[in-house]
Amino acid sequence: MVAARLPSARGVVATLFAVTLAATAVTAGGAVISDPDVVDEAVDRAHADVTVTDTAPNGTNATVMVAPRGTGDRLTTVEAIERARENGRLTRSSIVAMGDTVVFRLTLPGVAGSVANASGDADDSRFRSFLGRENVSLRLVQQNVSPMRPRHYFYLNGSAGQTVVADSANDTYYVAADLTDVPSAGRESGIDSHLPPADFVPRLVVDGEHRLNPGDLDGENQTGEFELLSRDAMPVAVESDARLDPGFAAAPNQTITGYTTLAPGSTVTVRVTDAAGIETPQTATARVTRKTVEPDEYDPPKFVFQTALNLSGVEPGTDIGLRLASNGTTFDVYEHDRYRAPVVSADAEVELPTTSPIRNDAVRVERAVLPDGGFVTVEQVTDGTVVGSSDYLDPGTHKELRVSVSGHVTDNSTLRVSLAHDSDGDESYFVGTDRSYADSMRPVGVTVSWNATAAAIDDRTTTPNATVMVAPDGKREALSSRAAIRRAQREGWLTRSDQLAVGDTFVLRLTAPGIAGAVADQTGSTDEARFESLLARSNTSLLVSEKYPTPHRPREHLYLDATNATTVVAEPDNDTYYVAADLTALPQSFGDDERSSSEPHLVDGDEYVPRFVVDGDHRLNPGDIGEPNQTAQFAVYDPDAAVVVSNETTDTVRVGPAPNQTITGLANVAPGTAVTVRLFNGSGEPFPVTETVRAKRMSEDFGGSQFNATYDLSSADPGTEFDIEIRANGMRVDDIDSGYVDPELVPTATPTPTPTQTPAPTPTATETPTETPHRDPGITPTETQTPTATTETTAGDGPGFGVLPALAGLALAGLGTGARRRRDD
Repeated sequence: MVAARLPSARGVVATLFAVTLAATAVTAGGAVISDPDVVDEAVDRAHADVTVTDTAPNGTNATVMVAPRGTGDRLTTVEAIERARENGRLTRSSIVAMGDTVVFRLTLPGVAGSVANASGDADDSRFRSFLGRENVSLRLVQQNVSPMRPRHYFYLNGSAGQTVVADSANDTYYVAADLTDVPSAGRESGIDSHLPPADFVPRLVVDGEHRLNPGDLDGENQTGEFELLSRDAMPVAVESDARLDPGFAAAPNQTITGYTTLAPGSTVTVRVTDAAGIETPQTATARVTRKTVEPDEYDPPKFVFQTALNLSGVEPGTDIGLRLASNGTTFDVYEHDRYRAPVVSADAEVELPTTSPIRNDAVRVERAVLPDGGFVTVEQVTDGTVVGSSDYLDPGTHKELRVSVSGHVTDNSTLRVSLAHDSDGDESYFVGTDRSYADSMRPVGVTVSWNATAAAIDDRTTTPNATVMVAPDGKREALSSRAAIRRAQREGWLTRSDQLAVGDTFVLRLTAPGIAGAVADQTGSTDEARFESLLARSNTSLLVSEKYPTPHRPREHLYLDATNATTVVAEPDNDTYYVAADLTALPQSFGDDERSSSEPHLVDGDEYVPRFVVDGDHRLNPGDIGEPNQTAQFAVYDPDAAVVVSNETTDTVRVGPAPNQTITGLANVAPGTAVTVRLFNGSGEPFPVTETVRAKRMSEDFGGSQFNATYDLSSADPGTEFDIEIRANGMRVDDIDSGYVDPELVPTATPTPTPTQTPAPTPTATETPTETPHRDPGITPTETQTPTATTETTAGDGPGFGVLPALAGLALAGLGTGARRRRDD
């Protein structure tokens, strides 16, 4: 195959490989070779003087990311790469536009030492040297090749046109390459101009062994697979004749939205031409965002762009011309970059009454303005079915209209009330013939919920907020009023937290300005009943979603709008609403599956994010919930606890044969939880002995709780060994711990000086022994303080637990926010 130079309008394909090597990767070659047999034979014969520490290829994986055209040479440091990810210019993707930068993050365990042994005075140069070895090849291989064309192979070795970055401390390496600088089989630079959209996968070959994507190259779900596409952008709502529907109003700030193959951070320019009434051309620039859309069931997801056009002065009733370009390059393939869009009057309006907009199977319209005459129409938002239309209305303003709705409306569906022209002049409304009055590529209109007005939450000018709180197991129904919530907070058993022990009561405090009116319009005799009615609408949902789904199972969703499993409290005057629930009792779904009543799959360490959805629009935590610092994100953990010991060299709790002996512990259960501490298997009196106490919050700075159980052990024999069992809410939450009655902790009396004696000097304070938890029970504090003990402790008084909050950093380092355990199923 002879590859031709790609036309300059198409640009280059700059390929950045973010290579996370738990070891080392080597590439060989430097040409685009289309005969795989020749390639593999050459690699197999290669003999390099580098020893590669091998492990099985298990665990290798690749993640594809993209960045705008020409940014590969800016990603020259680890800091620059992380900065590009943070500012939205480096994004995970399954598509790559020709000319953009594609980024592979590859994890390849087992070969890290070889980079350190390569020649070079810095990590970057050693990695470049390593990539030049002959026994290793990092390459892009085309999938699904037709019988008429051979595969495309692109070999990268860190040489011409390539930049490398090494992050050796994290076993991470980056390779940036411009494929136009890799010679083709015909020794010409550039990509074959006839290369159609094609799928590519990365492969790593070491000594002839395929470490990445071995086996059938054309198999599904290859790691790091991406589709190379032509540079393209298209507005939404394009009809077959390249005409946009419904169009725009002759007004400023007319939004045009589209989808594109270009990487987020790229720019798309929209130029207005052929517009009667204004001077043309007129240009607006849109930034491509990380948001994606699926154009149809056959095309892969593409990125979204949006900008606003100023169409003030355009003569209503005319078509304007639109042309799209990217970074100065016009999309001129088959002239599909040229579009037409109708422009209509900016004065069209429709208003519904604020109360009872639907009555007696009809939509009540308070006011409709149709500058050119036409119809008021009603359609079902979910499928676009028109369920009602008015008679023909003359040009002008009309008040107090009533549009009957057919029986095809499904319960709890959302309706859109719009205005349409009489485009064919027959004074009868026909779908597809009579064009809508438009504003910013949307029909002029409003939405309303059938049988109610939940869709009145269409106000996007305010942003909801949320706070997560926890309470002990079984307290859901007790949180049934504003007064009960305030009392629980004062008493310390309803507290803010970013972690939750499975079985505890979860409370979401939602602050949602702008929905009080929608709540008031619901059915119910109380604010709580009306809020429950709102959550029960089909177009509204309150849920928590798993932040990091695993490859083996889709994202889990738990639904807080299940009234039989939640308790709600409404404070509409403060725009505040509370929902309390036991997460294990909530209905759940995975991905797009239907809800199920089976118990949720809560895994120790899983993180969740709350979401508030109206008409498919995520009002709380929109976008990628896997991003850091989401509002009210929290983690769930298995209930756990640990006792605190007073000596770093032993796991045994030491107490004295004396009264008032305290055993202290730390737990991840909610403050207020009943904790039972049982001492047993000790010989003689007083064993067994049991105390039940309430866990208390450690402090504002630390999550979790502490508990103190006090015993009279004055009858215990010195030297007695015993066991300690901890239960929370009747369930054991700790391994059996060991205790010992230490004869050295027998209390000693302090002599009282006689009046005739000179007062003894005040004893110098001695430092209380540093206390160490028995084991890590699982809550990570926000900071760790060093305790300073100033109180003298006599033997037999038991450990000095006044320093307990300062010990939280030691005691709870593993419970709560440690390494997340991922699902194995």
